[in-house]
Amino acid sequence: MSLVLNKHSIGGDFSYRRISVLDGEVKEAKLYYHRMNNCEKYMLDSCENVVTIFFLLSGDVSFCTKTSKYSFSEKAVYINLPQQQVEIQTHMDSEIIEIKWPKLGPLDSNKFPYAQNYINATQYRDACKSEKSISRMLINWNLIDGFALGSVETEGFDIVSKHCHPDKDQIFFSFDENSVKLLIDEDEEAYENNCFVHIPLGSNHGVKVDKGSKAHYLWMDFDVLGEIKR
Repeated sequence: MSLVLNKHSIGGDFSYRRISVLDGEVKEAKLYYHRMNNCEKYMLDSCENVVTIFFLLSGDVSFCTKTSKYSFSEKAVYINLPQQQVEIQTHMDSEIIEIKWPKLGPLDSNKFPYAQNYINATQYRDACKSEKSISRMLINWNLIDGFALGSVETEGFDIVSKHCHPDKDQIFFSFDENSVKLLIDEDEEAYENNCFVHIPLGSNHGVKVDKGSKAHYLWMDFDVLGEIKR
């Protein structure tokens, strides 16, 4: 039987929208895609038991609280403590990913607000990737119990070797230049740009990048078994 992956592509005009993405695919996680016009606002109300992670895909935005303001004009991550109300203000048409994950343990208030510019994120090596690949760690496991966020970037021909992590559920999001083939167990499926995809839990998965193509995607890891602690 051929593989059927659960995907969600994004696109369209810049009328305001907040779209639920891959609802129910990862236990207890909620994902949303925001497409916001210039000079629009979005208010995140406080919620004691849920951590909200924002990833700026494109545009120019400010994340504002009563005591702080963080502004970005390129890819970046922003997180505040759950009890903090946050207002997002756009200064041009912008796209944002919003990830909601239950607060599984205490958070170190000294580490928040957490803001990380994408291009300057810590790079790391991974045994399943080639030397020419760039792996970025945007949110490490030591910040939020049960969640991590990073990315992979490389040019073809290249391969991310198949690997398996049965304790972690995973969602990918592909950036504009991404054009690869996903390797899932014994199957292979095209994976193009601007698309969320759920990697089946426990699958043996990898990525193939043909000559002349590029890989550039986010990975979101969710510890659905609750075994990873800060």
